[in-house]
Formats: sequence, C-alpha cells, structure tokens
Amino acid sequence: MVRRLNDVCGGDWGLRVVQSSVEEAGTDAKGKARWLAQVTVDLSISSTGSTRSGVGAALMGDPDDAIKTAQAEALKKAGNQFGMALELWTEEGREVVARGRAVAQGDLGALKREVFERALAGGAEATPESVAEHFNINVEELQNKDTLLKLLEG
Repeated sequence: MVRRLNDVCGGDWGLRVVQSSVEEAGTDAKGKARWLAQVTVDLSISSTGSTRSGVGAALMGDPDDAIKTAQAEALKKAGNQFGMALELWTEEGREVVARGRAVAQGDLGALKREVFERALAGGAEATPESVAEHFNINVEELQNKDTLLKLLEG
C-alpha cells in the first residue's frame, strides 16, 4: 500500500497511529506465547483534505511482528477507503497482479504467456509460428528471455 500511495500521491500523504495495543493472548499448541495487536490509523491526503481511518489486528508469536502486521492491515483498510488497490479484492484482480509480478520477475513462462496474448490480440493464430511471424522473429527466439522482454517493452 505504501508503494501505491507514493505512486499516486507522491509525498502528499500522511499516516497517524491513533491507537496501538499489544497484549498476551494465551499460548499456542507448543506452549509459546501468542500476542494480539490492535492498531487504528488515520490516513490523510493533503491535497484533498481528506482523512480515512483503518483498523487492523494480528495474532502472532512475536509482539513486534503482531504490531507491524496489525498496522499494515490498518493502512490497507484506510487506503481501500480512498479506492486504492480495490482490484485486489477480486480473484481476477489478484490474478492480474500475480501475472504482472511474474513478468516483472522475468519468469520465462509468464513472459511467453504475455507475448502470446499480445500476439493473439494483434490477430496472430495460437501457434508459435504465427506468434513469431507477428513479431517478425524466429520461432526459436520465443525461448529467449531477453527477446521476450524486448518484445514486451516495445
């Protein structure tokens, strides 16, 4: 959410922790302490003069991890009220994000899939030969990560 806020708002946003608590909440099956953290935040976007609140909670084995997770959840919920990352609430939206992440990480299968989809959208048939012809490359080049990346950049 922080990356998305920075992309959309630049430095024009602020986060204030309104309430934060962590308390021991029993033990797990192995007798290790569990910690319940609850955090309330206000997310403000200066240029709009708007503020939205979010509440997060987490139950974990480490109190620091519980607070961090609860605060991240609170921030996500406040950001959602501004309409940020709403696409992640649908299965299709999560798939699109996962595919984009795989392409960005250079996953060969994801790169091939994206290149094929672009070729098909441009009128190519669903064969490697047709996709290669569409991009004016040799079929063998469809196995080359660098070539696929260049095709997607262009």
